[in-house]
Amino acid sequence: MNFTYETKRLILQIEDHTAAPRVLDFFVRNKDFFKSSDFAHSDEFYTLPFIENMLDAEYQTALKQQNIRYWLYEKAAPDMVLGTISFNSIRFIPYSSAELGYRIDHLATGRGYAYEALSFACEELTKDLSLHRLSAHIMPENAPSIKLIKRLGFEYEGLCKKCVYINNNWEDHYQYAKIFNR
Repeated sequence: MNFTYETKRLILQIEDHTAAPRVLDFFVRNKDFFKSSDFAHSDEFYTLPFIENMLDAEYQTALKQQNIRYWLYEKAAPDMVLGTISFNSIRFIPYSSAELGYRIDHLATGRGYAYEALSFACEELTKDLSLHRLSAHIMPENAPSIKLIKRLGFEYEGLCKKCVYINNNWEDHYQYAKIFNR
């Protein structure tokens, strides 16, 4: 597993606290855009010290290969976060699985960045970590994300009722999964 990857247009980077100003800008810039699909954040979340601590904690879990989050940057603008891809709840043999998460800046949607980053990262990380299965939970009304995950070869497995706490409510999510025959 590398801490930095490159695709045709993107840089995928695991970050520590030194990236906090860029990451904070990403969350502030997308606060309203992410509101409908994220849990409610306190005002403290949108502060530099909080983001610094969050990034250092994420870095440590990446070192342990428990949870891995890549921050996405466009090569043409490497100082602005475009999005994130995360591999959460990584479990090794006998499960060899992880949960996939992702989000893209509202200014970057519809440009193929999510597909480019996810198609690369899913193949690379499942190979590097010897993962057999990735799953993703998506809100039923998130049609663009459903279209994307299907394009990546994930298959619908069912409805998970009231499984994610978003905006102070337990929300239903569809579960999708992809099996990697390795």
